[in-house]
Amino acid sequence: MSEDEIDLGEAHLLEHPLHTCPKCDSAKLVPVRDGNDVNFLCLECSRCWHVELGRVWRVDPGTCERCEHFGRCA
Repeated sequence: MSEDEIDLGEAHLLEHPLHTCPKCDSAKLVPVRDGNDVNFLCLECSRCWHVELGRVWRVDPGTCERCEHFGRCA
């Protein structure tokens, strides 16, 4: 495989890099946009997570005013 090809067996990691919520371990994560970034909202505990460069951190709810789920996590 060339460096320009993606192994389709791992393509799901690009769509959903988190399998479970780091806090409550729920698999109910949905991608949400805050205007600039794609984050992952847990539908169980309402925490939002950002994944980038192999790291995961909780998103500060005060920074996502343009997200359609703003009232849920704030």
